[in-house]
Amino acid sequence: MTSVLPIKLSGILGGCQFGSKSDEFSNAGVQLFGVSSDTPFSHEVWSNQLNLEYGLLSDYNWEAAKTLGLYAEDGADLHELLAGYSPANTRGSFLIDQDAILRYAWRAPEVLDLPDPQALLDAVKSL
Repeated sequence: MTSVLPIKLSGILGGCQFGSKSDEFSNAGVQLFGVSSDTPFSHEVWSNQLNLEYGLLSDYNWEAAKTLGLYAEDGADLHELLAGYSPANTRGSFLIDQDAILRYAWRAPEVLDLPDPQALLDAVKSL
């Protein structure tokens, strides 16, 4: 299983709670990835500074955000704090199996809401 956690690096700390459960995810056969539109170079800096235990993927063309229903052409459509950011995305947590089948999806009802790592682990256990 693969879990994809789209995040913006300005809010990457929201993804750190997944790293605290990295052993549980690994034992469940889940490989974690964080995804944002930032560059691989900035991902490397953030990963090193935060000692992340999972990889970061660059969605520089916004294809993952669009496919997963997290994309907004105008950030103001997501939240007033994102006014002036175009495009933008909200947060989400997704479980995708080895056959590229989406098995679990959570999209933030509010742009500042964070995904719950336990909910994702529960989804894995239910498969």
